[in-house]
Order: sequence, then structure tokens, then C-alpha cells
Amino acid sequence: MINNVLIVGRITHDLELRKTSTDKSVCEFSVAVNRIGQDTTDFITCQVWNKQADNLVKYCEKGCLIGIEGCLRIDQYKDKEDKIRTKAYVLANKVSFLQTKKQEAKQEKNEKPKEEKDLFKEFGEEVVIDEKDLPF
Repeated sequence: MINNVLIVGRITHDLELRKTSTDKSVCEFSVAVNRIGQDTTDFITCQVWNKQADNLVKYCEKGCLIGIEGCLRIDQYKDKEDKIRTKAYVLANKVSFLQTKKQEAKQEKNEKPKEEKDLFKEFGEEVVIDEKDLPF
């Protein structure tokens, strides 16, 4: 059996680091991910623990592009009214910081339209071969 999730998307809100009673760091957040071939965005809840949670909160913010590798978790619990609730989320094993909003804005500002370049120009003029000259 395989349970592996790989997503790339943008953080949808400001991050908040929480600590457990045993002083472990945890951060739960959602990521906006576009569906391939569709104009639909999914908002996927993710959870990251320990040092990765510390680093995520320290270096990322709302709008940052991140990659997450992990597994799908589905937890069931009883709420205050004794109703069974289900919570689905991605438990992150690895978080990659891909681009901040500031980096993206700076990159767009510095990019100038490139002139189209004829890639075949350096090969010289086009040579036309007559069918009679072919050996087969």
C-alpha cells in the first residue's frame, strides 16, 4: 500500500506556531493548489511538526510558494456534543521553500522582454538537396 502526497502551492494565511505539552512545535495551515487542466483551486490543510514547523514559521508567510511531501491522514474524534467528526489533512514529511512573494515580485520587475533569437542563424544558409543527389 502507498500513501504519498506531493503538492506545490501557496500558503493561504499567516502561520502560527503552537507547542504541545511536551514542547514539540506544530504548525497547521492551508495551501492553495491549482488542479491540473482546470480553473479550480483546492485549499488543502497541512500539518508540519518539530524543526520543520519552526523553520516554516521563521522563513515563510502568507503567499509563499512551497512544496510539501507527506501522507494523507484522516483522523476521527468526538466533539463537545459527542458527534463523530472527521478531519483530513496532509502530514508533511518534507517542506521545500520554493519562492516568497517578495522574490517573485523582484523577479518580475527585473525581467525584461527578451528579443526573439533565430536559433538556426549560426548554422548558415539553408541548403536545398535535389532528390537526384541522394544515394538511395
